[in-house]
Amino acid sequence: MTDVCLILEGTYPYIAGGVSTWVHHLIKALPHLRFSLVTIMPGTPTYLEPKYEVPDNVVSIQPLFIHHYRLSSKRRYGRSGRGFRIIEEFYRKIAKRDYSLFPGFFRDVLDPGTRVVSPRQLFYSRKTWRLLLELYRGMNIKSSFIDFFWTWRFSHLPLLMLLDVPIPPAAVYHTICTGYAGLLAVLAHFKTGKPFFITEHGIYTNERRIEIEQSSWIYDPNKSQAVINEMSNPFKDFWTALFDHLGRLTYKYSTEIITLFEANQKMEIEGGAPPGKIKIIPNGIDIGRYNITDREQKEGVPGHVGFVGRVVPIKDVKTFIKSCKIIADMLPRTRFSIAGPVDEDPVYFKECKSQVVLLGLEDCVTFTGRVNVLDLYRELDVVVLTSISEAQPLVILEANCCGIPCVATEVGSCRELLYGRTPRDMQIGQSGYVTPLSDPQATADAVIQLLTNSALRRQMGLNGRERVKRYYNIEDLNFIYKEIYQKYRAGV
Repeated sequence: MTDVCLILEGTYPYIAGGVSTWVHHLIKALPHLRFSLVTIMPGTPTYLEPKYEVPDNVVSIQPLFIHHYRLSSKRRYGRSGRGFRIIEEFYRKIAKRDYSLFPGFFRDVLDPGTRVVSPRQLFYSRKTWRLLLELYRGMNIKSSFIDFFWTWRFSHLPLLMLLDVPIPPAAVYHTICTGYAGLLAVLAHFKTGKPFFITEHGIYTNERRIEIEQSSWIYDPNKSQAVINEMSNPFKDFWTALFDHLGRLTYKYSTEIITLFEANQKMEIEGGAPPGKIKIIPNGIDIGRYNITDREQKEGVPGHVGFVGRVVPIKDVKTFIKSCKIIADMLPRTRFSIAGPVDEDPVYFKECKSQVVLLGLEDCVTFTGRVNVLDLYRELDVVVLTSISEAQPLVILEANCCGIPCVATEVGSCRELLYGRTPRDMQIGQSGYVTPLSDPQATADAVIQLLTNSALRRQMGLNGRERVKRYYNIEDLNFIYKEIYQKYRAGV
């Protein structure tokens, strides 16, 4: 029995990034608590090399591969007709965002100890085939039933893989997103009777929507048309709706919903979160670690611009590279570092490298891979973030704490981090610039303004340090989580 079971998806300890670093720091900051981890990963053990030195108060780590399809035949003896009837009615209800039948759905279909329909039976039954035919006709999809069937199959197989996962016993379950991890937290709540709460950094349903819209692996019946039109893709809509349902289900059964800033709160409410459950607790930073005092303020020397983050599409590294070309044409001696893991999406990394070559930037743009960011921050003059989706980027807090101004896209809490959230916060002054999404010219213009004005660069760096010191001290924020966990340990 642990104090806290963290239910994670595609993050700690196997994938490096801002959320993983947040989890790592949270666990280390609470050494008196015992943690167990369930980390949902893709269908390959490739990522099982930890990227962090896991603290001693983590007593177990359970990786779960949702694309290893081994469907269970386990079910309680009895007639399965009742189970299929509730499945049919449950599907009708959730189409109207009504999740009131979930307790009975859990009992008869999801819980290995009480279900009368097994995952294997559900997937291969004639009754399921007839149910899918009925759903297909009701959705009025113009594409073939076979396309619909395979979309349903591939979208539901990972969900069924969660049903028989052993749930580590804990006083409270804490998930860091909705989606698959959110569903597993809901299942843990129903199986154990223990509460769970969620801390949402980015809005999972929004991030999946962006990825789905950009995806090439989901069948698109419109691609065969000679004329581009505004027709929607029913299969992408199907995937988007699935993650929307998972988000709403997670919000419904969570005890608390913690988010990082007000814009996130509004999106959660639009996504079905009860306003009374939501608390805003921003991320924090170890000020002592990042308060670098030996940075040299350079004047009249070549500038060094850094992108710190994973090389993946959602970070829009390609926009940064395009801005590098504009900056290099104006300030030829500028250097650029792209610092972060490159192994998460090898295809995208290859495309980014090719873009560097096509733009003739090989001599000034460097992919460093993972680095000691403290060493890198000692060299950088400006940090750039070109993401198309973020929550509260840790890199901005790190850079500002080090006295480095930032240029970031208008996503997540970037505006309040760089301009201030409250009137008192805004009085501190800007610590960087916010630019539109996918706009290399605007990004380049902001960077050039900082590189060519050392006094402005220095003042914005000082503003950033002051803002982080006042409002984003991790010791204060970790104390809040300590109180939350203690409340659940006490059975409140």
